[in-house]
Amino acid sequence: MEFNRPRLSVLLLLSPLSQVKNLRSIVSRDAITTMAHLFTHLQHNMDSEVEGAAHTLLHKAGETSLFIRQGVELALSTMVHHCSPGRVLRGLLDGGLRHRNRLSRATTALSLVRLLQVVGVSRVLTGRKNLASEFIPAVSTLAFDADQNVRAHARAALRYLGSHKDAERAVEKYVQLRDQSQVKKLLHN
Repeated sequence: MEFNRPRLSVLLLLSPLSQVKNLRSIVSRDAITTMAHLFTHLQHNMDSEVEGAAHTLLHKAGETSLFIRQGVELALSTMVHHCSPGRVLRGLLDGGLRHRNRLSRATTALSLVRLLQVVGVSRVLTGRKNLASEFIPAVSTLAFDADQNVRAHARAALRYLGSHKDAERAVEKYVQLRDQSQVKKLLHN
């Protein structure tokens, strides 16, 4: 019997995704680790499930248990490294940009920094698929978050973006006028 690989990835992900929400922490942690393995081994075949998985993982990142949060960071990191950048970006922004929990927003900001490092500044700013229109406003919003960890990760991403010659032009194009001067200062700090 031959399996269609994308269809198989959907079937493989449904069970761990539902178990991430399990109240037993060891079951949840094992499901999170399984998701990390699925992202590693199935890579772009998991693209169709990235947004739902990111939403679920970022929700779980808000828990106080350190080993759960470390597992979530591992799973999100493997997702960033092995899946399509556009889908990963949409999943991170939909799942964590406006999340009420500060730990979820901090994990989102950290994952955005990792995405920027994996994809590269020039591809974000000038690539065929214009990631800048979603990435720069999101990082700019997180750079002024109430939580210090969220701000630190987002400002690191802005400093990293500031190394590119087109960064200021992108900020002028995608950031609201009232925030542009503050964001430009963060690009050069």
